Amino acid sequence: STYSNTSTSSSSSTSSSSTTSPTSSSSTSSSSTTSPTSSSSSTSSPSSSSSTTSVSTSSSSSSTSYNPPMCEKPRGGVRVEIPLVSVVETVVFTEGVKEPNENPDDLVVGKTNGDTGVKMSVIKFNLDELKRLQEEKNIWIYESYIKLTVKDTSSSSGSWKEQVTKLQPLAVPVDEVITNNGQLTSEQNLEEPTGQFNEISRQPRSDRPMTAEFTETIQKFISPYNKNKNEEYNGVALVNYYTDGTPEGSGNQDVKYYTFDNITAEELIPLIDVCYKEVPIEECEPPYVPDIAEVVSTVVLVKDGDSLTNETLTHGTDNDGKTYRTIIKFDLEPYSEKFRTYDIDDSFIHLNYLGPSDETNPTTRTVQVHKITKDWDEDTVTFENLEYEEVPAQTVVIDEERLGGTEFTIKVADLVKDWIEKGVIDNFGVVLIDANEDDSSSTPQYAHDDFEKTQYKPELTICHKIISSTTPPMVTSTQHTTEAVATQTTPLIVLEPMCASKVKQPPEQMKVYVVNETTIVDPDDYDDEDITLCVSDAPIEIKYCEDLTGACKKMQRRGIFGKVETDCNCCLPTLKMETHTFDCFGNKRELDVKMISACFCEMCGKDYETGETNMVIEAPNEVLDKRAESLLVL
Repeated sequence: STYSNTSTSSSSSTSSSSTTSPTSSSSTSSSSTTSPTSSSSSTSSPSSSSSTTSVSTSSSSSSTSYNPPMCEKPRGGVRVEIPLVSVVETVVFTEGVKEPNENPDDLVVGKTNGDTGVKMSVIKFNLDELKRLQEEKNIWIYESYIKLTVKDTSSSSGSWKEQVTKLQPLAVPVDEVITNNGQLTSEQNLEEPTGQFNEISRQPRSDRPMTAEFTETIQKFISPYNKNKNEEYNGVALVNYYTDGTPEGSGNQDVKYYTFDNITAEELIPLIDVCYKEVPIEECEPPYVPDIAEVVSTVVLVKDGDSLTNETLTHGTDNDGKTYRTIIKFDLEPYSEKFRTYDIDDSFIHLNYLGPSDETNPTTRTVQVHKITKDWDEDTVTFENLEYEEVPAQTVVIDEERLGGTEFTIKVADLVKDWIEKGVIDNFGVVLIDANEDDSSSTPQYAHDDFEKTQYKPELTICHKIISSTTPPMVTSTQHTTEAVATQTTPLIVLEPMCASKVKQPPEQMKVYVVNETTIVDPDDYDDEDITLCVSDAPIEIKYCEDLTGACKKMQRRGIFGKVETDCNCCLPTLKMETHTFDCFGNKRELDVKMISACFCEMCGKDYETGETNMVIEAPNEVLDKRAESLLVL
């Protein structure tokens, strides 16, 4: 496809959409067709490998006077135009007709007299270049428009009824669209509308250009949050709706739009323009690998007010004079294993920035991240009683032009290293405090959960690698002495690799017993007539835990007062649920099986599912006399 960079008439433009978040609900607002004060000037186009097809440059008197709305490139950004070309798919579906019309002469929506059913068109622009840029450089799309041209051949049987054409992303691939009566434009095929063209109130008598906002639509496929949140791009459907609510199948009129062919004038071909800019990517660099720590609690603290849970996160003083701070705590329990050492490189808090509280007057804000120093409870913590370090661990600026819906990243490497080196015993979370907390203005807002489709809860990425060593454990030699022994200890040095998972060879089909069709049970707990034997369709790898170095064993040592202390460690598994297909006497069933995912040295008495521990202290614990000797290693 042909991508052409163009410059807009304003040299200091800043996109208004940079301060609003993309909505997850359907959009039904009509787009403006007001023309900008000056037309754009075309410049060189970046290369695209998908097509070199050229389009006609002939003019059309019906559309030369129309200046469609153009997206405004953000500061430091780019504007590109992407026309529809022949290599990209266009399809017209007809309700009740199984085979679609691929690469049709017209894009048709609605129904005409005598037709078998409602028509719906699918259009798919080539977004490969934008996806490549997102993959390699990370881009945010601030604004986008789509332009189509209505043909004067649009027809009606009887009086014309007011109608609009809406944009609805295709929920399934083109070859899976269901065309049965009543299903063509249903949720089985389509997602909720993400935009619409202006109402067509009269039957078109001449070619008529139409423009609609395309921002929310394209952000589904090139997510402003990050590339991992892109939705499947199956194309965008053009669907007819009568504005008086009349069912779409009841009318006898259609709307036809120009599509691409080698003789169509360039200005009539479907087109989208896209305004975006590149932004830095914060991610782990090899050989470090990312590990995601889930958020376990968020609380919004309100000065002189009740704290809020399950609310949008924010900080600073808003236009109403209310002052906020936000507590965030992440789950670092996997890093509490005392016999495991990690090399931590970077760590990042990821917040889903939704936009400013006052979209009409956004303000640049600076957030400071403070380490919380004392444990707290959601029900009792307040703005006034939270304890934290006065010196911030990190400070980051949220620019007023920042695009809503994007990933806001805060680097907290030193803080996370400190937590993990101490066994995460003082992980009480962080509090976000505005650097200019008393200044009343618009405040930044962040998602607290992922209940909305385009919102994402806070996460902590830890870039780490496990330090491994083949050096054996160190043990002190026996010391004979005529003096009383205050303490004799052996350093508890247990080095990787210790406890590892291995796979039983050869893999075999798994046999399990179930009750209630899908619940796996111990057959010894049930009568034979109450259980069903199921055998996996394919061999399944069965893992087991093995103590490679003999380090996961019971140890005893003398405490500082000569008491005998026992430290017991075992090579125990951590489990995960896996779904496999089983044959249960001819009935195929998907069963969830608890499988070993990894193995670790665990403290004696530690439940690997609950994390609770029980350190054993040997009785009678009397003080040792001069006959006492060294550490016992059992």
